[in-house]
Amino acid sequence: MVIEELSLPAKRIFLVESLMSGVLGEGFWGYLHNVRGANACETLSSLKEIKAFKTADLLSVVINCFRNGIPPSERLERTTEMELMSDRFLEVCSSLDNVFYIAIGTHPEQKTKEENLWQLCLNYIDLHKNVEIFDVKKGRTD
Repeated sequence: MVIEELSLPAKRIFLVESLMSGVLGEGFWGYLHNVRGANACETLSSLKEIKAFKTADLLSVVINCFRNGIPPSERLERTTEMELMSDRFLEVCSSLDNVFYIAIGTHPEQKTKEENLWQLCLNYIDLHKNVEIFDVKKGRTD
């Protein structure tokens, strides 16, 4: 499966879930260093669409550290730029990791968090439950 084959709502959930698992596993620096970081700008848009504004603000800070406020989509180019940004970039990412872990709920039980990303994803899925997962206009019919 290629991400382009997903319908827009399915793609948004995929991107948000990729961010969530990436940040939980490796922090913002790891998320951007990983292949997932290629979609950071599109993920930012997806976060806003599902109304995850706090998480969008955090990702926006990291994205704006890149030249022209856009992380390169090519992994080698992106990781090279990250390495050239100095320890300040690592400090920014680390600080945002701490905010994410404290403020953002990523499980159903974390309802007291400032923003529950898990619940926002479920709400968005519920609003789009009648949309096909795959975009049949792009050739996928199975």
